[in-house]
Amino acid sequence: MNVTDILSTPEKEKLNDFFDTVATPRKNYQIRTKDGIPLISASVSASAKKLKTGLYRFKREPDDKKYIGFSTDIPKRLAKHLTTFRHPEKDVGKGALPKAVQKNAKRVHKGKENEQFLFGVLFTKEDLPQELQHLSLAKIEQLYIDYKKSQGASLFNKRRGGGGGHGKEGQAMQVTAAEVDAFVKKLHQNYTSPPKSYPINPVTLQVELTPSAKNGKIYAFKRTTEVETKRYIGKTERDSLVPRMAEHSSHARNKEKDMSKKPLYKDIRKHPKQFRVQAIDTSQFETDNLELIERGLIQYHQEKKQPLYNKNAGGGGGHTARK
Repeated sequence: MNVTDILSTPEKEKLNDFFDTVATPRKNYQIRTKDGIPLISASVSASAKKLKTGLYRFKREPDDKKYIGFSTDIPKRLAKHLTTFRHPEKDVGKGALPKAVQKNAKRVHKGKENEQFLFGVLFTKEDLPQELQHLSLAKIEQLYIDYKKSQGASLFNKRRGGGGGHGKEGQAMQVTAAEVDAFVKKLHQNYTSPPKSYPINPVTLQVELTPSAKNGKIYAFKRTTEVETKRYIGKTERDSLVPRMAEHSSHARNKEKDMSKKPLYKDIRKHPKQFRVQAIDTSQFETDNLELIERGLIQYHQEKKQPLYNKNAGGGGGHTARK
């Protein structure tokens, strides 16, 4: 299903009108590269640091090529981008945008013309028209990328959304610790673990899902040994769980990549027959907030003293906002 299919005609018109007004950030900040790759940096104003949830862009001058991304913590996301730019030896430093910034840094270091990369915040969640507040920024990002492409814009993004921009998929929605605690309390009372699970092919390391499971949004990798059962909880905002499973399989297979060094993928490679994948039925919950469900399930298993591959509050990154 195309993302625009969830919008009514008036909503589509409202969204395009809104995109027309946010084509340029209120202010751009230069990515400094004057001393070479190790010193790639940016100075952002105090007011910009307060902008948390929204869409941002990088722009290369003079050819105007752009990268679009979203985050629930834009200053922190910028810091991660800068770290990625500084490390071309890492897998994450080999994407189209990092390679372009690194190439320019080398040019500047050799005394050649600075192509200039600019960073700016396009808009925040609060800037969205009231009629569009129900959309997650992950979907807004996809729509904005489609909108820019329809205008003939040149983009570093390789996918319609999230092309290396988040580190993981995620709803652009803050979740408080109190909300998670309340959700977990209900889980302890009536959570039902999925009755069905799916094996990992020991040769291809791929997961074969049934048609109903393919529509899942929340999932779990479950490794069972004689000693313990260890889980990884994750989520996807895509229309199908299949692409997310394919990404996990790829990380497990390509052991030369940085991602493959994570404990989950090491164990999948070594012991694929010990793993099962569960598609968790979210209709049993009183919320459709995927971020809340994911973090709640992680905390639920933590409170039950059950081992997890997850190292933090969200499946592959992120934090629980405390208010």
